Amino acid sequence: MSAWAVPGYTEEREIGRGASSRVVAAVHMHSGQQVAIKYLAPKLFRDPNFLARFREEVEVLRSLDVPEVVRLYDYVEDPGQGAAIVMELVEGVSLHEMITRQGPTTPESALVVLVGSLLGLASAHELGIVHRDYKPENVLVDSAGNSKLTDFGIAVRAGERGPATGTPLYMAPEQWTGEPATQATDIYSATAVFFECLTGTTPFSGGLGRLAEQHRTAPVPVAMIDQPLRAFIERGMAKDPRNRPAHAVEFVAELISVADYAYGQDWAERGKGELAKRAAALLLLLLGGVAGATGGSFAATLLGGAGRRKRTVFAGAAVGIVAAIAVTTTTLALQSNDTRATTGLASTSTPGTGDPAANSPTSGAATAGTPTTSSPTASSPTASGTATASPTTNPPTSSASATSAPTTSAPATTAPATKPPTTKPPTTTPPTTPPPAPVITVAASPATVSGACPESLSGLTVPGTISSDRAVTVTYHWVRSNQTSTGSAQVKIPAGGTVSVPDSVTPASNQWEIADTLVVTSPSSHSAGTKVAVQCSYQALTLTNPGTQFPTVGQSFTLSLQLSGGNGPYSWSVTGTLPPGLSFSNGVVSGIPTLSGKRYHVTITVTDNEATPQTASASFIIDPLSPIG
Repeated sequence: MSAWAVPGYTEEREIGRGASSRVVAAVHMHSGQQVAIKYLAPKLFRDPNFLARFREEVEVLRSLDVPEVVRLYDYVEDPGQGAAIVMELVEGVSLHEMITRQGPTTPESALVVLVGSLLGLASAHELGIVHRDYKPENVLVDSAGNSKLTDFGIAVRAGERGPATGTPLYMAPEQWTGEPATQATDIYSATAVFFECLTGTTPFSGGLGRLAEQHRTAPVPVAMIDQPLRAFIERGMAKDPRNRPAHAVEFVAELISVADYAYGQDWAERGKGELAKRAAALLLLLLGGVAGATGGSFAATLLGGAGRRKRTVFAGAAVGIVAAIAVTTTTLALQSNDTRATTGLASTSTPGTGDPAANSPTSGAATAGTPTTSSPTASSPTASGTATASPTTNPPTSSASATSAPTTSAPATTAPATKPPTTKPPTTTPPTTPPPAPVITVAASPATVSGACPESLSGLTVPGTISSDRAVTVTYHWVRSNQTSTGSAQVKIPAGGTVSVPDSVTPASNQWEIADTLVVTSPSSHSAGTKVAVQCSYQALTLTNPGTQFPTVGQSFTLSLQLSGGNGPYSWSVTGTLPPGLSFSNGVVSGIPTLSGKRYHVTITVTDNEATPQTASASFIIDPLSPIG
């Protein structure tokens, strides 16, 4: 236990411990509210750069007061003593723990997790923040089936170029090369986790070099995925970030539209119920002494996943493994293939030395927790189970000496003795500033047929438009929830103009519905979805009874049955025995009868082509007569 503790709280147990921080469960003395307290390791508290990153994580969490993100209650910093975050204690398990112990989820449950996480990410994106380390360990599922996003330790401002950092199993292609992080970076990782929820395995696997290559070039193995969701996984994990959804909220809207169609209107309720049952079962398993648990000592890691100790890994370039980093005056070489750990990708050269021996692996370095700003999520502790309570009253506020009851006011922060170090260089105007991207909007209108059906259901035209504030060439396509789509096409839009790009779909029946989404992939990503529906009815299908027929033996005979209503093409059938020499096909009895003296009872039945087919029939007698004379 650390010598310094946040005043005003009684610590109950340690939840998890990492190389650069630890998390304890605690109770606020005056209110009795249960919280989690994350302590920065004393060694890193004395590192001004790492402390600055810790403060940045605080500022991120402070601005994200939404149900989908673990809530920050307070930040306490006592000069010369320590720093800690007081936050929400979640009664739940990590998504990683759930998948590892219980296997893949149903599509409905995976969709619930993805939608919840995307909404949490969207809240961060609205503030210009990119998470950069979305993975199952950083998603907590509580006993009510809700998911909460954690660990913003390596978050950056959107568009900010920083060290190539993340978790290799889920890193977007642009993360491997240190390109600026965008909203699309988080959408890629979230979609990769969605894949893992559905299949129980990650989209790609292997060592760092193989993972880098696969994330950059290999197609996503969507054949493992339920058919209605394949197109969304391919789009969410597009290699080019410009081909991914532009905004998490738009992606959510598309997912909900397809989920409603593929899994029914109650998919979210069913998915959430299943998650709640799985979380409850896992809580019982862990708290019941399984896998080394004692009593209630298991707890889900906050701002970190449950299940294993995180390790900081520095991998050379995008495909290498060994790298050297300088910390103060000491050069350490770190080597690892832990692809689920948060990874900082650095240069393979050792600062200040040309000695190859400096690049050799150093024993124990991967878990030494050496402070570095290139992989701050090493500060996230790991855990061995599940939490046992969630705060139910207003969040507490504390300082280095506060003991007051929780309030809903903004958390008080004890100012450090010295001015916090600045981790960003002064902002300067670049010599040349590229022009801002064109403002592109897309729209799609529903196409419906209702009331009385037309004689035949021809193709429906789905109206769609693309607008731009400046002249631009746009690449677009339509995606339909019945697993058909158009090929990519391009259209030139004049400055301030709008171009119509309709889609044409062919209904399958008179009771039919799909979602149709207009997707723009270049020069930026946009989408708009709509509904195509046919809810119409045909006139009643009737078949006129021809009455008794008297064909003459040896003479040609034809009887065409008369029908009305319904929707063709029609299916015909006959029961009973036709006279010798006669046959039936598509509503017509024809031929030359060869035998008389017997009456034949037949029934002709016709069925039309509708979502709910109609049927009509006619029963009559055929009595062949001998020729006269």
